[in-house]
Amino acid sequence: MTLRIVIADREATTRLALRMLLNEEPGLLVVGEAGDGQELLESVQETHPDLVLLDWDLPGPPIEVLLSDLQALDGQPAVIVLGARQELRNHTLAAGADGFVHQGHPPSHLLAAIRDIDVGQLP
Repeated sequence: MTLRIVIADREATTRLALRMLLNEEPGLLVVGEAGDGQELLESVQETHPDLVLLDWDLPGPPIEVLLSDLQALDGQPAVIVLGARQELRNHTLAAGADGFVHQGHPPSHLLAAIRDIDVGQLP
């Protein structure tokens, strides 16, 4: 099974780096990108990903609103939040995210978090 991913990050260079990293991994495919909350919701509705990588500081609505909006969609994708402060982890998970990865950790942490997503629960 190929895990379809949308990357939502405010920085185009970060989106490019993540796309390159993820597309090199077997079973992972980046199907969309977004630089703000509105683009994220549009991309998810167009591409129907299994997973969203969501920058904590994505411009637009607060992350709690974005998580709620994503949860309300048909075929709700799993969401891993990428944040610069570890103390955001519990808040993010309580708001409905499926995972949290500190942006300062090596790429292997992100790949492990992606692999930990329960694909059996995905549509």
